[in-house]
Amino acid sequence: MNDHKFNTLTGNDWREMFAVAEPSSNCMKQIIALLLIGTAKLNAGDDLRFLDAIAQVETGRNDQAVGACGARGRYQISRVTWEQHAPKMNHKEARFYTKSTVVALKHLAWLRKVAMQRNGEEPTYYKLAWWWKCGVNHSLDTESNEQLIARVDYANRVIAIMEEKK
Repeated sequence: MNDHKFNTLTGNDWREMFAVAEPSSNCMKQIIALLLIGTAKLNAGDDLRFLDAIAQVETGRNDQAVGACGARGRYQISRVTWEQHAPKMNHKEARFYTKSTVVALKHLAWLRKVAMQRNGEEPTYYKLAWWWKCGVNHSLDTESNEQLIARVDYANRVIAIMEEKK
């Protein structure tokens, strides 16, 4: 692929970039930056640290991981969530770092949007970690003490890993 300006990329160029981009490539960084443009109050560095912490807690950053309920990739994205944000991509493609990171960033932006609509304020990373694990419609009323402790532990571990990487 030629080195194009992003405003001249075609659909085929995007597909080619997703297929060949490596995690450390400038291409990946530019894709992530494009996804983040226009979203209010985002700090791209913090968001990437957050997703890296999610990946560490979920799978130890294992791109090939498949959970007991079928969630895939380093971020353990469910089929429903994957199809919500990438309806034309097969869920099995979550094993590719670039593709799963793009979907994870879209999901993170969606979680923020829901929080803003419900609460009128930017959610904390702690709340985002909680929602990542449980979903935005999660009710504490249906949880046992053990489940609640596990959710709190999950969010605390995500935040601790983020803090280590500052």
